[in-house]
Amino acid sequence: YLLWGDDPSQVNPLSQKLEKLATRVIFDSESTKDLVDFAKAVLTHRQASGSDIADLNWGRVEGWRQMLAETFKSRERLDLLRNMKEITITYNCLETPFFCHNKIQALYLQAWIASQLSWTLMTTQKNSQATKLEYEKAATITLLAKKVPSLAPGRILELSFQGDDGCHFHFIRDSISSQIVHIHHSTPHFCQLPLQFILDRYESGQSLVKEIFHKGTSRHYLNLLHNLAGVKKKDLSAYE
Repeated sequence: YLLWGDDPSQVNPLSQKLEKLATRVIFDSESTKDLVDFAKAVLTHRQASGSDIADLNWGRVEGWRQMLAETFKSRERLDLLRNMKEITITYNCLETPFFCHNKIQALYLQAWIASQLSWTLMTTQKNSQATKLEYEKAATITLLAKKVPSLAPGRILELSFQGDDGCHFHFIRDSISSQIVHIHHSTPHFCQLPLQFILDRYESGQSLVKEIFHKGTSRHYLNLLHNLAGVKKKDLSAYE
């Protein structure tokens, strides 16, 4: 296994030689300033080396991916998801000397949703507090920055899904126990009793270990990379 700590979009002759000897290369997208270039580079490295690939930030959002997959696993719920018009992802914008690209996990989560639903990106807008990504005949996804010193940089804090018909799904971390996510679902006609999802085993480091030692390359991760690699030049600023 090769843990590639540098930005793969930058030329590194030593890493490229080691890559040919590895059966699995683990990247960390925290190392990049441009997520689109990162996605293109990782796909190129995979094609050149033939090795399996993984990404630590992909592992860091596993809990939220699992929670959404469980919530929308039925055909009825999946149809509701496809028809959502507004999706908001709130993430921890706290920076440290070691973690400064704190929007990547939120970008990964929205790109995963979009790639799984075959959505096509139309336009993007960006300011100091929010990034908006509008998808063709689908939802507008807004990434909101919020600083929470008690949580690791980049962690997802809250998700909101809103449909035109008043259907609403809300996922929010508990204010005291951050490993618990409360799940709320309501429509104009009813309000479901809140459910809970426990993130503990996903954020305790087990997901990173799994991401490093798991065999094969995640098909969902490859779909996400292709989604990011296809972003047009005019929309690049949203991914920086």
